[in-house]
Amino acid sequence: MKLLRNDPSTDIAIFRFENADIPVAPIGDAKTLKVGHLVLSLARSSDGNIRATMGGVSALGGA
Repeated sequence: MKLLRNDPSTDIAIFRFENADIPVAPIGDAKTLKVGHLVLSLARSSDGNIRATMGGVSALGGA
């Protein structure tokens, strides 16, 4: 494991794992999203901070 970058102010770090037998979360496709799926969202908010939200899909097609 190698630390590539970190940001103490946001408590986020990026690591590189080589030759590691670890599970990888696939990037999802909104077209296959279904009610009940577990989702994770990462975004930079208007104040510049990074936000992470995790939850389950409760409905589709809303505005």
